[in-house]
Parts: sequence; C-alpha cells; structure tokens
Amino acid sequence: MLRYNGLGEEFLNYYDTPEPFFEYVHARPEQMTVLILENKDTWFTFRKLMQDTGKNIVAGTPVDVLLYGEGNKISKCGALEEYNAVMLGGKRGQAGRFLYFGDLDREGIRLFFRARGANPNLDIKPFSALYQLMLKLAEGMELPESPDERGVEAPLSDFTSMLGFDRVDVLTVFWKRAGIYHKR
Repeated sequence: MLRYNGLGEEFLNYYDTPEPFFEYVHARPEQMTVLILENKDTWFTFRKLMQDTGKNIVAGTPVDVLLYGEGNKISKCGALEEYNAVMLGGKRGQAGRFLYFGDLDREGIRLFFRARGANPNLDIKPFSALYQLMLKLAEGMELPESPDERGVEAPLSDFTSMLGFDRVDVLTVFWKRAGIYHKR
C-alpha cells in the first residue's frame, strides 16, 4: 500500500524484522557452528545438557548455537540466510557453519534438502557424526514400525554419500527394520 502511494518505510517509521527461530547461543566465536535440529525435544535436550554441563561438544564437534528448525520453517526461502545475516552478523560471507540433524526417514531427508535449496548461499551439511551414532546405537535393537504411510520419496543416495556411506543399503537396512522401507 505504501509503495502504491509512493511512500517509503520512513513514512510510518517501520522496518522489516526476521521471523525468529528458537535458538540457544552457547558461545559467540567469530566463526560459529550452528546445529539445526528438526525436533523440539532434541533441541531442548541438547540445550539442557549444554546449560547443565557448560560443555558444547556434540559428537566431537564444538557447537555454538542450537537452532530449532520448526519443521518447514527452515525451508522457507531465505529464512536461514536471513538468520545468518541478521542474528549471526554474516553479510555476504558466512558467519556460521551450518549442520543439520533430523529424523532419519524420508521426510527428514527431504526437509534437509528443501532447507538447503531455500538457502543456496549457505553451506548446510548433515551432521554425519550424529547420524552415524544414531545408526550405531540402533544396531541390534528392535525398532517399532513407523506409522507413516505417506511413502514420500527422498534423494537417499545423495544423503548417504553426504554422511560418508559408500552404499545406500546402509539406510535401507535400517529403514526395513523400522518398517518404513517400501520398495517401489
């Protein structure tokens, strides 16, 4: 309406503000490591551990910021780039190193790729050490069958190679045990 009437932001003295994420900042070094977590329970647990122990080493990696991705909110076009610029102080360059950890199912993998696609100026990587730890801890466990019947597709081979696995069948075996692998 303002633009239509030839008025600028200063007319109403307003400015754009970012849509905030749930975040916990443990430390503020010049180059921060941001861990994006898909699940709120995981975010609260890591936050509590960091606060209670004063330590910020997760799977051998110093983590300075915990960021709750809030589902599809991280896949909104430019949301993480805006967070990086406004909250972390990264202008053209990257002020943060971004790691992602979410569910090890098709939707979790798709969410990772959607977030990367929506924020092309950031180098967002899966936190492979945590995913590998998750798979190791699940070895030999009886996994409950997944109630998810959506059968969505995900770029599984791309994701497994980013995790350092040379074969897709590592996750396929895991998914079969959890009842979420449906061959097409």
